[in-house]
Amino acid sequence: KGYYIDDYEDTSQPINLMNDVITIVPHLGTKTFTATTSYKFNDDFSFKAIYNQYEIQRKSAGSFIPSFTYTHFTLSDKTSPQDLKISGVILNASYFYTFVINKKWYSSLGLSPGLGMEFNKLQTMTEEGLVKTNNNEFVFNINSLIGIGYNSRSFFGGLSLKGIATTREDNSVIKFNTQRSSFVLFIGYRFRSPKFLKDSFDWIEDQNPF
Repeated sequence: KGYYIDDYEDTSQPINLMNDVITIVPHLGTKTFTATTSYKFNDDFSFKAIYNQYEIQRKSAGSFIPSFTYTHFTLSDKTSPQDLKISGVILNASYFYTFVINKKWYSSLGLSPGLGMEFNKLQTMTEEGLVKTNNNEFVFNINSLIGIGYNSRSFFGGLSLKGIATTREDNSVIKFNTQRSSFVLFIGYRFRSPKFLKDSFDWIEDQNPF
């Protein structure tokens, strides 16, 4: 919540930076909900081995993985008469590949371009009452992944770089593009689980097609 500029104390006034007026909005808040449904075509490829290390990829393999991503985004400011809600769905055509060396070292690459539709609802409180404006638009999305690591039965570790970018039409009800990247460094150790826990988790994984 809140959008600021570093090393600026008076948030009640806009500032001039490089001849552009920039307004600081401490009460502006955003909320985002995202859910993804995917299907993996190649059973020899382990998606869990590169994303959460729940499995171990022993041989090099790749897979085409189409997915649907559902999003809901809200933007509001208690000092503003306007609220924005965006719901959308994006279809991604992904391909991931893991190169395995000596059954334990690996390197993973992935690219996931996508196209979708967003449904925008802008609510504005005026003197005459609440005015609602609806707008639909196409969005283009692309995700990427590159990582290296070590994965044995007990010890695992590695690092990965993930990126996501979403662009919208110029006539969007709110003109913004999204670009995010994350760098992850992970180290872990697997302990042998009690038999009753192992049987329970094995049953749950058997019900999961992904």
